[in-house]
Amino acid sequence: MGTRESSGTTPFTGGSVVSEPGDYIGQGQSYADLSVTSSGLYGGYPTFDMSNGTVGFHVVLTPPAGQSFVPGVYADAQRSEFRSPGFPGIDVTGGDRGCNQDVGSFTVYDAGYDSDGILVSFAAQFYQHCEGFYAALMGNISYNSDVALPPLPATAPEPPQEAQFVSQPGDWVGQGLDQSFPIAYPFGDPNRQN
Repeated sequence: MGTRESSGTTPFTGGSVVSEPGDYIGQGQSYADLSVTSSGLYGGYPTFDMSNGTVGFHVVLTPPAGQSFVPGVYADAQRSEFRSPGFPGIDVTGGDRGCNQDVGSFTVYDAGYDSDGILVSFAAQFYQHCEGFYAALMGNISYNSDVALPPLPATAPEPPQEAQFVSQPGDWVGQGLDQSFPIAYPFGDPNRQN
């Protein structure tokens, strides 16, 4: 775990969310200037609440199990609670709405730890596709960070177009193999034109 390096700017805490039309969690709405608070730990990793007093989101981003956050891209994220070994996790809920399956990615721009290994600063940009649909919930989250986040793009990256199956040694069904399979049509919209 690295210690926090300051860029000399004032630390910022806040966030924004953009929900594309058809996204279940954000219901197609956008919210800027959300307050961000640390809301405890999930599996040893910090979680955050983003709110404007009327609308709120609960954000769980996790690196692969057993790892600490370091700046970088965390691709092929799965629902945090059920992520496969070696995969990062994402689970953003809002308005009493959650996903059964999440796919997405996030980029960590700042992950500062104190000498006791406690996360003291965090900045990330995330993309979540609820149930694998094309419509995404996108967000920027900054917690006590002096690292500037890039603006959210006009559209989110598409969800994965293949499924990966990981089988443990001795597993009868998967025979201990790791395999990727193309998906016959994009999640959630078999009529979408690429």
